[in-house]
Amino acid sequence: ETLAEVAVLMSIWKWRLISILYIILVFCSSSIPDTGKPIIKGEKIISNLAHIPIYALLTYLLFKALYNKISSSTKIWIISALSAFIFGIVQEFYQSLIPGRTTSISDVGLNGIGIGLILIINGRKKNNLD
Repeated sequence: ETLAEVAVLMSIWKWRLISILYIILVFCSSSIPDTGKPIIKGEKIISNLAHIPIYALLTYLLFKALYNKISSSTKIWIISALSAFIFGIVQEFYQSLIPGRTTSISDVGLNGIGIGLILIINGRKKNNLD
């Protein structure tokens, strides 16, 4: 393998490691029991809206982890988006097992908004390059 090939492989594995660590972080954060006592005013709204950037970033990280110059970037975006969405659904079911936490269809919707936003942003960047 050439030095350039090794650099590409290292970059891919770097993004895979970052993605795995991010997934663990999201999983751990949803494992924290809800005491029902807000720490700050508006905490519930903030935590709900946080789903948007969390899942936008997750989708982006999955794209970076899966992307290679051989496959279509569109295909990789679709796989990344579906993977993030499925992870979000699994997370919601998992949260129902945590004391004080519940499954929320609105959280799944907010996850979808975040995923959709990153796809729109990517599409605009791509169109501006053409």
